[in-house]
Amino acid sequence: MQNWDDFKYLLAVHRAGTMVAAAQVLDANVATVSRRIDRLGDELGTAPFIKSAGQWQLNPSIHGLLEITESFEGALKNEMRQLKATSNASTTAHLRVGAPPFVNSHILSPRIWESLENNPYYSIALHDRVNGAGLGDMDILLRAGQPEHGRLITRKVGDLAFRLYRHKQTDNPDTWAGLTEEFNDYPPMRIALKHFDSLPTLRTTQIAQLFSLAQSARMAAPLPEKLAQTDENFIPLDPAAPAISVDIWVAYHLSRKTDTAIQDTVAWIARCFQAEHQESIATQVA
Repeated sequence: MQNWDDFKYLLAVHRAGTMVAAAQVLDANVATVSRRIDRLGDELGTAPFIKSAGQWQLNPSIHGLLEITESFEGALKNEMRQLKATSNASTTAHLRVGAPPFVNSHILSPRIWESLENNPYYSIALHDRVNGAGLGDMDILLRAGQPEHGRLITRKVGDLAFRLYRHKQTDNPDTWAGLTEEFNDYPPMRIALKHFDSLPTLRTTQIAQLFSLAQSARMAAPLPEKLAQTDENFIPLDPAAPAISVDIWVAYHLSRKTDTAIQDTVAWIARCFQAEHQESIATQVA
């Protein structure tokens, strides 16, 4: 193999799904990405990707090769970071954290100061990941529920408390707003679908947008307690019922298990959820 750099293009296309998106990540043009993938295919004797529904799907025959490439990339990042740390204490570690938008805006962002205080040489970029199916180009991924595939280290870091709420000024108590169809198995959506025994009138992909829709349309909705409690117009449909708990898991590649920056950032994320839980208890007591 004469062109090791081609594997960087393999990873980018796999993670981005399209040549155009991969080119943006790599700061290259689409022609270069296509040429590199074609050259790698010639070297391997088989096409690395199969185009399906506008997306480039990985050829199953090279899945093992991709895993090796991901492991190599993770180990390389880890080793380079360790070497830089021993030679220059002020070297900045750049980390990409992907999480649901609500988690980024209401759990992590308000406490980013703690990460900066404890680790002044870490640079954290928070990326909104609505579905969070795979790690992609993130160093750390947060998602609802434990990831079920990939060579990942996973850990539950906290949970979010939801309830079914109704709007005090609603004109029609039987209409409600919810998340889009791909979230029908999300615990709050499952319970809402069962309770209302109907499909939501309005749908959106994000929790914050769902809150805005429910406010504007004066509809019932499954909402995080943290959001609903900011608007006195929302009342729990069943105050005596326990909150709907959604477990939040963190995941990162197995090759990064000794990466100090990863470990420190995961510990900070867990503290964010712990602080949120403590604040919620204090609010309920008050």
